[in-house]
Amino acid sequence: MTRAIEHTSEAGLSLVEIMVALFIVGLSASFVMVSLPQSRSDLVRAGDAISRQVETLRETALSSGEPYGLRFTKTGVEALVYRAGDWVEPPRSLSLQKLVFADKLSVEKSGTPAKKTRDFNDKAEASEDVAPDIWFDPSGIASGDGFTLIEGADSIRFELQENGEFGVSDGR
Repeated sequence: MTRAIEHTSEAGLSLVEIMVALFIVGLSASFVMVSLPQSRSDLVRAGDAISRQVETLRETALSSGEPYGLRFTKTGVEALVYRAGDWVEPPRSLSLQKLVFADKLSVEKSGTPAKKTRDFNDKAEASEDVAPDIWFDPSGIASGDGFTLIEGADSIRFELQENGEFGVSDGR
């Protein structure tokens, strides 16, 4: 009595099952990629840094009782303080730092140009006048002209508002 043994192969996965599994994995990976934060552009980083710097200048002017300002250089922005009748570099102990822009960023000022500006590192021009483009008086009220930070076709606009503060708008 010999019986014929039938071999059926039900172990393993069919091609359709493998394709469905790969589709589900790909779909879940796309959801993860969409939910990850995108890297911020140089424009947004510089705009945020300038916003923080402007707010720090305002708070410092309020707390110190001295006018503080911000001026644009060829490569970025730097803080100034008004002491003894002249705009000078603030003490290093303050959290006011010189901000350097990426090469592809530019600043377009609005309004009339201020006095001739110079870099504090340039000792040859140390006797020339320096003036900020934006300044805060000891009461925290801003003066100066607005400006636009530009990167290619994108821009961020900083405007002086009626209440003496600077507003930020996205120019995209």
